[in-house]
Amino acid sequence: DPRIAREKKDFLVEKSKSRLADKPYILGEANYSEWGKTLKQQRRERATLPLALASYGAFNNWSGVIWFAWNHGGRAIAEDGWSKREERKAHLGDMISDGMMLDHFRTSSAIFRRGLVAKSVAPKKLYVYGDYRAADYHGLMRGMQSYKSGWQNIHALKKVFETPPAGDKTEQLLRTSTPAVLVSDTGELTKDTEKNHFTVQTDYAEAFSGNLMAPGKVGLKHLGFSLGDCFATLVTVADDGDKTLANASKLLMSRTTVAADGTELDHGTVTLKDLRKQAGKTWRVAVSRPRSRAGQTVQVRTNADGSISFPVAGWHECELELK
Repeated sequence: DPRIAREKKDFLVEKSKSRLADKPYILGEANYSEWGKTLKQQRRERATLPLALASYGAFNNWSGVIWFAWNHGGRAIAEDGWSKREERKAHLGDMISDGMMLDHFRTSSAIFRRGLVAKSVAPKKLYVYGDYRAADYHGLMRGMQSYKSGWQNIHALKKVFETPPAGDKTEQLLRTSTPAVLVSDTGELTKDTEKNHFTVQTDYAEAFSGNLMAPGKVGLKHLGFSLGDCFATLVTVADDGDKTLANASKLLMSRTTVAADGTELDHGTVTLKDLRKQAGKTWRVAVSRPRSRAGQTVQVRTNADGSISFPVAGWHECELELK
């Protein structure tokens, strides 16, 4: 279920409850589900998943993410290595044909691979020790006490097979209830279960994924978006070496905006403020996805406050450059 912000439950818990301190592990079959009464909503909101996995994966210091599946063999692959038929609808078995997911892979990969979201600064250890006798492997990995929903969104959690140090109160802490708004110990990731919003705000990347019930709901330091009732996923990352969003001359952005009936909305305006300024140069926006429109330009408006605005029509991923 890609709708990670609808409840406090840690969507990572089933994937990482076996995380061992200082040991690698594998995450398999990361994808949205294809069954249940909420399938329509899940398909509509599936773009949240690459963003959330990349962000929380980096926060929890994962080694890597394996997506299941890019494709299931040659049935969907053309000679150029891309899909024979890329569409704007769910393709669970052949993700290479799911344009909505592909639109956010490049920005999400940048967040994860380049460490644009910081690792947890105060990770917590879950101890398995003493006279505990588990009936099976899964019982052993769960330990004696399960933690309350939400803690994995606040701190990275690691399983340790040893006795906790004297005075350690980690178990007591993790058994207390978490708030409705879950903020990571880095302050960069926020999962708001009241508004059903997930936001990323770092010096190098900003993102929003959630329900927009009125214009002005997205109001990060740099990224803003104006549109009516829809579900939006918007990601922007600095794409200029190790420069921040404020100092970079190149940015990369991806977006999906979907109405309640599942149709995609191609109206609305993206606004970026407090970007780099240089005499004689202006921001240019070039389409990079969909591939059929790659290289086309998007008209940019410079506002009185120095911010730039441009429409969402005609692109799902774009490259911005100051030149």
